[in-house]
Amino acid sequence: MEYINWLGVLLASICSFILGWLWYSPMLFGKSWMEDNQLDKEKLMQSNFIKVFGLSFIMTCIYAFMLAKTILRTDLSGMADGLKFGLMAGAFFSAMSLGISYQFSHRTTRLYFIDAGYMVVSSTIMGAIIGWMG
Repeated sequence: MEYINWLGVLLASICSFILGWLWYSPMLFGKSWMEDNQLDKEKLMQSNFIKVFGLSFIMTCIYAFMLAKTILRTDLSGMADGLKFGLMAGAFFSAMSLGISYQFSHRTTRLYFIDAGYMVVSSTIMGAIIGWMG
């Protein structure tokens, strides 16, 4: 029977959310992201925050769970292995999937690098945490 470290999955998900808060804040890429998505603060304030953040957190937990399950199934262990696997998952699965979608939806290259960059860094951090907490 496989053992999933649920605390690791939860911690990885929380860290991903903290990274997202910083990544999409005005301190880093928030202004460019809003501009390329044709959003302003007023439009964002009309969002259903419970739905947006709630569903996003659930999806992040599922992503972290699948990272944990895959790391466990491939006999990877430790922070370094988790970090490498997270980096590959972010770069080769998440970023490439976004790239395909962004090409067809005519989104900007800058927006692609903002969103894909977040996914790569987030996946790397989540993989490192999951590998460390094994």
